[in-house]
Formats: sequence, structure tokens, C-alpha cells
Amino acid sequence: MKKIYLFLLAAASVFAVASCEQAEMEEPMPVNPEEVTTLTLAFDATRTTLVDGKTAWVAGDKVRIYNSTGTFYDDVTISEADAGKSSIEVEVNMKDNEYFAVYPVEAANGVSSGNPGIRIPSNPDGLFSSANICVAKTGEGGTTLRMRNATAILKLKVASGNVVEILQFNAQNPMTGTFTVDLSGDAPVLTMVSGSKAATVAVGGVDGDYYIPVAPGTYAEEFAVTALRGNGGYQTLTSTKVNEIAMNTIVDMGSIGDNLSTGLNGEGTEASPYLINNLGEWGAFTASVNLGNPYTAKFVKLGTDIDEAKTPIGHYYAADEQAAFAGIFLGNDHKITLDMEGENLASQNYVALFGVVDEGAQIKNVKVEGKVVATGDYAAGLIGYSRGSAESKVLITDCTSSVKVTTDGARVAGIAGFTTYTDVVNCTNTGEVSGTKTVAGVCGYNYYSTIENCKNEGTIEDKASAATGMYVVPNGAYNASDYNNGTGGIIGYAQNSSIKDCINSGNVSAFIKVGGVAGHTYWTSMDNISNSGTITANGDLNINAASQMGFQFGSVAGGIVGYVNTQGIISNATNSGVVNGKGGIGGIAGYVGSTNNAQSKPVIQNCTNNANVVATNVYGGGTESVANPGTGGIVGALGGFSTYVPSVLDCINKGDVSATGSSERGGHSVGGIVGLSYGGRNTLNGDIMINRCKNEGNVTGTFWVGGVLGLTASRYATQTSVLNCSNIGTVTASNAKTAVSTSYKELGAFVGGIVGGCCAWSMSYRTRAHLRVNNCYNHGDVFYQKEDIATPFAGGIVGNIWGDDGTKVQNNYNSAYVGPASKSEIPAGALAYVGALAGRQQGSYVHFCYYPKDGLAPVGSNGNAARTDTVVSFDNEGNLSLPVTANNIDCTTLLQVLNEWQNYYVSNGYFNWTGATGKPIHDTTLD
Repeated sequence: MKKIYLFLLAAASVFAVASCEQAEMEEPMPVNPEEVTTLTLAFDATRTTLVDGKTAWVAGDKVRIYNSTGTFYDDVTISEADAGKSSIEVEVNMKDNEYFAVYPVEAANGVSSGNPGIRIPSNPDGLFSSANICVAKTGEGGTTLRMRNATAILKLKVASGNVVEILQFNAQNPMTGTFTVDLSGDAPVLTMVSGSKAATVAVGGVDGDYYIPVAPGTYAEEFAVTALRGNGGYQTLTSTKVNEIAMNTIVDMGSIGDNLSTGLNGEGTEASPYLINNLGEWGAFTASVNLGNPYTAKFVKLGTDIDEAKTPIGHYYAADEQAAFAGIFLGNDHKITLDMEGENLASQNYVALFGVVDEGAQIKNVKVEGKVVATGDYAAGLIGYSRGSAESKVLITDCTSSVKVTTDGARVAGIAGFTTYTDVVNCTNTGEVSGTKTVAGVCGYNYYSTIENCKNEGTIEDKASAATGMYVVPNGAYNASDYNNGTGGIIGYAQNSSIKDCINSGNVSAFIKVGGVAGHTYWTSMDNISNSGTITANGDLNINAASQMGFQFGSVAGGIVGYVNTQGIISNATNSGVVNGKGGIGGIAGYVGSTNNAQSKPVIQNCTNNANVVATNVYGGGTESVANPGTGGIVGALGGFSTYVPSVLDCINKGDVSATGSSERGGHSVGGIVGLSYGGRNTLNGDIMINRCKNEGNVTGTFWVGGVLGLTASRYATQTSVLNCSNIGTVTASNAKTAVSTSYKELGAFVGGIVGGCCAWSMSYRTRAHLRVNNCYNHGDVFYQKEDIATPFAGGIVGNIWGDDGTKVQNNYNSAYVGPASKSEIPAGALAYVGALAGRQQGSYVHFCYYPKDGLAPVGSNGNAARTDTVVSFDNEGNLSLPVTANNIDCTTLLQVLNEWQNYYVSNGYFNWTGATGKPIHDTTLD
């Protein structure tokens, strides 16, 4: 009989895994060619009951022979000269005191604990030669292998003249799978390692006898076999009694196919949908789709739970080998249990309940559980690939998945691995999901899609152990390796999409670009979203070349989103999950920046972080490019690599922010709101903006540490503006910059209550470094722990200002301590670099700013002190030591002068001031 191959073996089956204490088989190793042994291969007489007295070998038969431990094996092919013999001699390339044999080779499954293993296939080819599984052992010191049957065989005739494409066998107990075989007694004894309750045979319309090997045993009533054809027609034969199926027997099940139905019951309309009320109908539906019936615009309704389906509905192997569902599937709140794993799959790609759905498809009210274990791409609990179009989108709504999804491939998720032009609404994933690229709880890869009101509670993991650390350079370029990837609780990667009203509570981990809601967004907006899961990024900075004149951002991880690229608004987001990484991490976003094709700026607004942000073991990287990875309570790093630069607006951080480094360059650029702001390109559309933000958490880093912003740096004329911001947390520089590089020649802590430092790449770029700090206040103590450093650069507002006259620090005040963490006396030399407002200013930039009376000088004495009528001290009641004229009004209190200058600069949108006169705050809902 001709062997028929069908690329997607149909449909559903009941498939369960059982286990015992027996260990899994070890993978065999190549033969040992050093010695040759002659063995005798013979048939036991019991084989005669299966082949009408024939005990002869057939030319082309292949037998696998193992040594005593299964460490080595050799495959023996029966030659034409030995055909027709019942006993032959063969040579194997190994030497041992005991041997095992398995026939046919495809059934061999190693050796475990002195017993051979066999594999009874779930997708047999229907040929007798494949079904007749035999095993043998020599006995210690022997050389004769006498083959004995290890299974039973079911025989079924398809001879109706009707077209039958698939035979589906279903039992109440495992019938196929992997087993060990004990040959010590009179008859082989099988012990199951893992088992399946089903077997599927591709018939392909060819009539004839089909043989299916099964494990011997007691088969409960309702054992069933179903003949399926592509139009949805089917016929099922079901046993009405318990059956004892013995080893070494053929059970003739008669014939099937003479009474095929014309299709599923129903008309496929909304009023009269096609109905699936049993396993036969489920199998018929699955087979029908996989054999080319898309059910376009037809309604299909599930009327029963489906136990352990093992075959995806829809597939894609190539442009001319594909099938997809394009109808409306109504799950009707019924449960479908998946058991899709390994050799039971026709392909390792597109493994999900629905492998592929096409434009116009709707999947509603489906509940899936169980497992998906594959090695390829597009694995998911519900849909592998959803390929909608702009004219006809796909809808996935009110679905839940608790499937454990595991694959080595990419674009993996609990609900849908890949979506294009798809609306995903009211869906929840609670299952664990792991893959190696673009992994998520709800949707892995998203293109022109909407994700709304979705939840993830499952653990999400990208198992990749390495990736190229993301970096950007002043011309706006970035490394493109694995560009469109990411790992997130809801979304892995989203392009031109919308994410709103979504919640993640599952832990999320990956090497790079990790987020509680999304790993990487491109031209995508997010609104009203939250995360409470722990976010962990394992990626290291890995560039070490003098030519890399750029900033490196390491792990790129955020409580909400890892990497925000080009444009899109992230609004009304709340993070309560701890964020861990090795740099480039933030409570809301890891990195936010634009490339040159942006048409508007990316914005982070109205967001709150409640959790700690922890960067550890940050590698400094590069010789010319001192790495500034950035760690922030809201955003790790802002990048101005486009004419449209990012903004952070109306955000609050309540978590502690810390970074430690394993080298003298690591653990820096740390801020309560933003760790690093870097301008790498001339801008035409305003400043990099941090406006109306508040930090309440403690901030700790090695150097370049600020209550709001750790470091702002520039190569081109990009300005960072920090407006209407405040800090009440303690700010600590735990170490100090000690290495001299060709880019940064200054040594110090660079720590400030609002901004740690402002600098440029080198003296030649100094005129391009711009910083504006206006209408801000600091109430948190500013510490540096390396007390013997000669140049601390510590200030109540800004630690170090190194720019040009475009820099302005005005209408700010500091009320807190600045100095060594021990509060010991500051050496005279170091006092030149410590100030109540600024540790050092390279020019006269600090104006109309205020500081505590009877404390430090306003600016370290090494810098140019501002005029005394604009930099004034105040006492505990808020009275100014000198009157200050602001907005043409003589002011005598801190509260009065702050508000008058705010009125003068009202066009800048400054906040009003209110509260106690000795310690005013902004009059804003942020407080």
C-alpha cells in the first residue's frame, strides 16, 4: 500500500500525559568503530500469529542495535541476500557483553536501567511494517537477538469508495507514547514513560487496510475511531464494552467510511451555526480547516468541553502549503485542553489552538488550558498567527488561556503569538510563557493592532542568554540586531498599535528590552495601564570600542515598557513591581527616544512608580564612550536623536532608585525621575523636557546622581529642561568618578538635589551643553560618601554645571543639607566644589535661587558666584536675607519671590507656590 504524507495531520484528539518513576531515555550516541561483533538476528515463533506463519526478514528492514547501556548503537539494514531468511548474521561496530535490538528503527527510544525503550507513534503511517514493533536482548555474554512483539496492532479497512483523509483513534487511557520494555520474563512487559490517548493516521483518500500499533492493556468502553474528510464530514465507530487488547495480537476493527456525514450539523449562519458537540465533530472541524476549508464568514459554535486537543487548527508551511480559519468561532465559554508537544506535532511552528487565522476571523469566548511545547516560532495558547488586514481586521475577544507555552522560537504568547490588524479585547492569560524572542503574556508581536482591557497573571520569560546590548550614537543610528523584539507582560513588541486599560501582575524576565506591560513599542501609544509583577533584565553592556562615540543603555527595562521608540504617548501608567537590571532601567520606561522618521515626540505623562528600581553590576564599556546607562524612578534614559525629542510630564516616583557598579565607571547616571538625558542631534522642536514631576524615593548611585535627573549630556545643541519639579528623597553618591578618560576629564561625585550634573563630550562641545532648571525645589539631603575626594561637585540643586550661556538655573530653592554622608567637616579644598545650590558652575548660570541661611555658600568657590541680589539665603520662617525685586515687586519672603518670578515667566507654564512660608511647595495636584 502506498504511504501517504499529509503536512498537517488533522485535528483534534484526546491526548494526555502520564508519568511514572521510570527515567526518560537517554539520547543514543554514535557507534564505536574500534571493534566489530557478529550477532544473530532471529524471529521468535510468536511473530507467526501476526504474519500468517511468515518469520522471514524482508530486504530493507532496519534494526537498531544498542550495547548494554545504550551508550553506543548501530543501525543494520537487511540485504537482498538475507531476504526470506528467519535467522541471519550481522556485524555491528561495537563490543559488549549484552545487546538490545528494536525493530523498526523509527520505534527505537534508547536504553534505560538495562531495558530497551520503544516509541509507539501518535502519527503512524498505517503500514504493517511500521506497526509491527519488536524488541530483543541477547542475555549476558550471548550473541543471539530473538525478536519478540512488544505491542498490539489495530487493523481497520477503508474500502467504502468515499474519500477519507484522516483516521482518528481516541481512547480513555494512553495507547501510544514512549515506554520501557522489560524482557526478563516470558513476555515483554511495558512501562509507560509518557503516553497519549490518541493516534492519527493520514489516509489521503486511499482505500485499503491500515495498521496502528498500540500499547497492550484494558481499553475502556467508548474507545472510538473516526473517519474524517475535508468538507467536515465524519463517521465514528465507538466500542460499547471494555476491551482487552493483548500483546502480540491483531485486533480487526472492521471497516469504516461507508456512512460519512455530509458535514457538521447546522447551516453556518449566526442563527444556525455549525455545531460541535462531540470529539468526532471537533475532529471533523479541525480536519476540514487543515484540508483547505477556511469557513469564511461562517459561524461555528462549540457545545461541549474538548479534552486534550493535540493538533492546531490552521497551519503555514509555505505559500502553497497553508490553511487558515476565517470564520466566527464561538467558544460558548467551553474549555479546550491542549496537549501539543514534540513528535505529536506535524510542525514546530504555529503551534496553538488555532495555528493561523485569517482576515475577518473572530474568536470569541474561548477558554484554553493545558500545554504547548514546541521548538519553532508563533507558539501560543490560543492563536499562533492572526493575519488581519486594514480592510478586514481579526477580532479576539473574551478569551482566557492558562496554557503553559514553551518553545525555543520567537513571537510567543499566552493568547496570540503574532497579530497584524487585530483587535484583542477582554482577554486574560494566566499560563507560564517562555520563548527566545518577542515573548508576552497576551500578544508577542503586534502590528497595527489594538490591545484593550487585557490581563496577564502568568510568568513570562525570554530564555535567550545573550543579545546585542542596545546603544545609540550621535548621528541617530542604533545597532539593528534583534531590533523588533521585546518581552512584556502584555505585549512583546508593538508597532503602530494601541495598548490601553491593561494590567500585568506576572513576573517578567529577559536579556534586554523588558517591560511589565510591553517590551518595545514603536509608533505606539499606551494608556491606563499598570504592572505589579517583578521585572528583571539580565542584559549587560557589551561594547568596548574606542570608535563607539555614543551612550550605551544596557538592559533597557521598565516597570511598564522597556524601550519606547520614535513616537507615542505613555499615559496614566502605574508600576508597583520592582525593576531589576544592569542599566538603562526605569520604574515606568527603560529608554525613551526617537529616530529620524518621527513626526511627533514620544511622551511619558501622568505616570506613577511605587516600586524600587535597582541596577546592579553595570559594565562601564568602551574607552572613548564612557557608558552612561541611566537608572531612573520613571525613565532610565531619554535620548534626543531626532528633531522630535522626548518629554516626561506630570510623573511621580515613590520608590527607591539605586545603581551599583562593578567598575569605576558603572552605576552612574541615576535620578529620581530620569537617570540620563542625552542630546545627540540638533533639535528643532523644543527641549528634552522633564516637567511637573516629583520624586519621593531615595536615590543612590556611584556618581552623576540627582533627585530628579542624574546627568544631562550633549554632543549637539540639544537642551534639557527641568521645570516645576521637586525632590524630597535623600540623594547619595556612593562613590566618585576616579578614572580619567579622553571624553570626561573631571573627577567627582556629581550629586545634586535636582540634577547631578551637566556636561558635554569634550571641551570642543562645551558650547553645545544646555541645561535649564526652573521653578524647582529640593527638600532631600544631598550626600556623597567618598569623603576624602577633593572635587565632590555636590549641590542642593545641581552638582555640576558645565555648559554655555544657554544654561539657566533660576527660581529654585534648596532647604536641605549638602555634604558628606557622615556630616563631617568639609575640607577647605573640597568646599570649592560644594554649594547649597550648585557645587560648581562654569559660568554665571545660577540666578534668582535661594538657599538656607547659616549654611554652605550658594555655589562652590571655584565657580563664578552669581550676583548677591539674585542668589539669596532665607531663614527657617522663609524670610529672605535681602529683598529681591521680581516682576517689578520688592519681595521679602521666599514664598513671595518664588510666585512673582513664576508670574513673570507664566508663558513657560510654571506652577504656583503655596504652603508654609519656610518650606513652600508647588500648588499642584501632584502634591
